[in-house]
Amino acid sequence: MKSILSLITGRKNDTEVMTYTKKIVCNSCKSEYVIPISANFMYFCPKCRDFIGFECEYGFAAITPCEIYLGEKHIGRLLGGGGYPYRLESHSFHIKTTLTKGYEKCAVYEEAKEIIKGKLQK
Repeated sequence: MKSILSLITGRKNDTEVMTYTKKIVCNSCKSEYVIPISANFMYFCPKCRDFIGFECEYGFAAITPCEIYLGEKHIGRLLGGGGYPYRLESHSFHIKTTLTKGYEKCAVYEEAKEIIKGKLQK
């Protein structure tokens, strides 16, 4: 018998995780990818290595954690905020660094973007 939660959400059971996706298109090379989305995410094109964009809850809620993707591959995460320093962590690029920018105008996203772009161009 299905629970009320399963009936409302359409999940098979209460423990099934729902994953939402979004199709993204690179403005430079027009390649298309489908990525899982969360409240905050940043994405790069794996073909031309260009920055495609980001989406976040700036002005409405916390801007972290922010998941970072190279096409469909998860390559890092922006963490912190709420009184703690922002950090960029990426196992793919061996990065674990404290960032200096802050919340205003998503400056910390710009800082993280530049670090990842630098690693992608090597």
